[in-house]
Amino acid sequence: MSRGHYAEAYELLNAAVLPDAHVWERFCAAQQADVGRNRHWEFVAIALLHRFDMADALATQIRDRLVAMQSFWHTRHESMNFRLMRAVAEARLDGRRVTARDLITIGLIPQTDGALPDGPEGISTQYHAYMLLLLLRWGDRQDIELHRIIENAFAWLHSVWRRYGDPCPLGRGRFQLFGYASLAAACALAQDWGLTQPESYIAHVHDRLDPEQPDGALSASWTGPFRDALLHGYNTPEDYRAFAKLWTAGISRSATTIAPASLVRHPLDFSGGCLIADGEGPLAAISAPPLLPPEDKGRKKEFREALRNMLRRPRYAENLLPERLTEAGFRFGRLHFRCDGENLWMEAPPMSVLQSPIIWIKEGVPAPKTEGPLETAAWSWSRPDAPAWRGNSFRIFGEARVRCPLR
Repeated sequence: MSRGHYAEAYELLNAAVLPDAHVWERFCAAQQADVGRNRHWEFVAIALLHRFDMADALATQIRDRLVAMQSFWHTRHESMNFRLMRAVAEARLDGRRVTARDLITIGLIPQTDGALPDGPEGISTQYHAYMLLLLLRWGDRQDIELHRIIENAFAWLHSVWRRYGDPCPLGRGRFQLFGYASLAAACALAQDWGLTQPESYIAHVHDRLDPEQPDGALSASWTGPFRDALLHGYNTPEDYRAFAKLWTAGISRSATTIAPASLVRHPLDFSGGCLIADGEGPLAAISAPPLLPPEDKGRKKEFREALRNMLRRPRYAENLLPERLTEAGFRFGRLHFRCDGENLWMEAPPMSVLQSPIIWIKEGVPAPKTEGPLETAAWSWSRPDAPAWRGNSFRIFGEARVRCPLR
């Protein structure tokens, strides 16, 4: 089994005492020997500092180990979180803390709304949260400008949460354990800066901290037939679990009840596939229609359109913004979808001859009700320790309507 890119380091360092020289040398040799792991020394440096950097000046052993790995750090990584990790480590080697000027030096310029961009893939709540965590842990609390940046970063997170009904719904790494663990740790450290977070927000973050099984990268709240569309990141399940364990150690879970939010549509792909969710998690999903036999020539146009969509920017569907569901609903090809809060409706216009996408609903919810000329195909999805989902797709031959209960 893979040990991830930095999971072994986090497990090794998540101990009461610093590993002795022989253990550390064996770990470093294994880290260098693996191509993927050798590109993640910044994460190792941050774990080392988080566990054993407790004074104004670094202990000699910590300094020596940071210096030894310094040559492996990226000179200028395209992802801003890598640049910030290096800036943190170099600041601590200099015997100081991170300032707003350091952010300018590495090119981390907060947006006017407070968001911290991670690089070419745009805004990600996961990596925004991680960079905020780094600033809270090693930032200079006397730096007035940095304090303002941190306040605005939290304000942006709260606005995203209120708008989209989840603490970590945007961009690369959305709904993944890494992001929720970063948020939980950031909320805990915010108190040291005199910043108080809403208890309901903290409770929502803590609610998402349980990983799915057996993989562990995605929050258990977001596991379903759509899970592969949510797993875009360069870390591994082992990394995510070890990261969460290190950063959330000692944090007490909030017992506040979470109130469901408005229904939100989260895009899954460029064809119209999406998740429909409230504050408790996904209620339904719409995935691309099943492939039909080659003799179905009507699919050629759809394949050409799908190819064009793949070549469009942004590269990843997760960079498409979610949107609240309104009475106007949304379209999937010629089909119209709308939601009344309790039911998802699919409507096909007159003279239709088409294939619907698969509509996924959690097992145990009443079956869809249909009206009009159509044929139904049944689908199912299940995995250990996760809710089962039931899907239906429809071959439509005229004006038709399908009502899918959400609860």
